[in-house]
Amino acid sequence: MNEDLDVAEAKRVTQAVENQIVDAVPAQFVVARQQLEAGSFLSCGDGGYYWSGFITAQIGGDPDPSSILGPILATFNNLPAFAAYSRSSQGDQVIDLQNEDGSLWIVRYRDDRDELSVDSFSACFRLPDDIWPGSPY
Repeated sequence: MNEDLDVAEAKRVTQAVENQIVDAVPAQFVVARQQLEAGSFLSCGDGGYYWSGFITAQIGGDPDPSSILGPILATFNNLPAFAAYSRSSQGDQVIDLQNEDGSLWIVRYRDDRDELSVDSFSACFRLPDDIWPGSPY
């Protein structure tokens, strides 16, 4: 639990990495991106919460999945605060990116939909009393 992290900073940092993930894909393949403006809060135990967000990128040019995911792996494997793991899930190629602070980004390339999607979860922090966990933020 990061006692010094506030809601705005959790969201800002998490969304910045979402964009950094899409930016790692070669530009000729990214047709469009859509980042959710508001995310939600998910419990991480001990009274803490993750801020959770989402971004998608429409992929064009019918690239091989390694042309999309390879540059993401290379980018984040070169950043000391991150650990990047590649796996397969339900026929899709997936990368799990974890920051040393506990934040997580699950990057999925759906070749059949020409779509890269990123589910993101900030580091765990305490919500202030004036924010209800069920409200979008």
